[in-house]
Amino acid sequence: MKQYIWVVLFIPFLIFACQSKEMTSAKVYIQEQDFDAALEQLRIEIENNPANPEAHFLLGKVYAEKDSFELMLIEFNKAAELDSSLIPEIEKWKNSKYSDAINKGISYGRKEDFEKAFRFTLIAEKIRPDGIEAHKNLAYFYSKLGDEEKAIEESEKAFALDTTDIQQGLMLASEYLASGDTTDARKSIDVLNKLISTEPRNPVVHKLLARAHGILGEMKAAVKNMDEALEYSPDTDTLKPNLAFEFGIIAFQMQRFDKGEEYFRIARELNPDMTDAYYNLAICLERQERYSEAEPVLWELINKDITNYLAWQEFAITLQKNGRTDAAKVAYKLSQALEEKNVENAKKLIEEFAKTSKEYSSILDKKDSVFFQE
Repeated sequence: MKQYIWVVLFIPFLIFACQSKEMTSAKVYIQEQDFDAALEQLRIEIENNPANPEAHFLLGKVYAEKDSFELMLIEFNKAAELDSSLIPEIEKWKNSKYSDAINKGISYGRKEDFEKAFRFTLIAEKIRPDGIEAHKNLAYFYSKLGDEEKAIEESEKAFALDTTDIQQGLMLASEYLASGDTTDARKSIDVLNKLISTEPRNPVVHKLLARAHGILGEMKAAVKNMDEALEYSPDTDTLKPNLAFEFGIIAFQMQRFDKGEEYFRIARELNPDMTDAYYNLAICLERQERYSEAEPVLWELINKDITNYLAWQEFAITLQKNGRTDAAKVAYKLSQALEEKNVENAKKLIEEFAKTSKEYSSILDKKDSVFFQE
């Protein structure tokens, strides 16, 4: 019995002997959240015993609590080098403090205090170089400050970490395309092709691909992507007419007037009030020397917007090309009067136009709608 008592008493003595008074004090101070006092004790411990992994680990925790994340990383890395069994616990702390730094960066970013927003987000990036949120947020902050080069650099890092991230990929591709540079257009195609493998029927991906191929003058590929974007965009999408109109502009710029005609017809059909679609459709028909088809399109536009002087100007051209010289002259004078906002002269010319063009005499019913707000 006596021997058993001595064994029991000896065990706590051994445990106590394995830990210095500085370590014991530091742990007590950490429990009491007196981090300055804990810091002082741990520094003494490391000075006396630099190979103590637990001391470095605890010092890393103390630095983390004091928001000294750079020093936290130094101590955590040292602890992991000395004792790899501490790595799981270190990773938990790093993840926690990564989230803290991200949230602080966001908070300061919302206040437009970008100096602090960058400071904490850069710390998060150091804690977790593979943290996508840090790179995304840095890209946003750089963009807000107008540093597009840095913004793209951080967007690239974020996308490289997850090439299935549709929103990040679209953002990066859009940043490339904003420059209008052919080299950047190629980069955007590389990004978008990766997104296609994830979402092959995403209309926005095909839309941006069309833009990229348009910049590069690759008409066949651009047209293919434009067609696919419209095909994959649901008819319920209120932006679909705008998409078709944009593609009409791209096709026109590529001098694919046949495709421009097709896209402007789609835009007009989806949104009958989109007057620009009528005008551009007529221009595409004129470029194809199909003046007899352009004439009724322009007339339809004029009936929707009688004061549109550009419509009257093009209408005069189609009338001239269709052998209606007298009516064309009046229509052209009318376009000038409307451009000058000369209401009285415009109304007189409408009366004259109705006399020279009996089939268009219904324009008289709209004569009184010619006015311009001051």
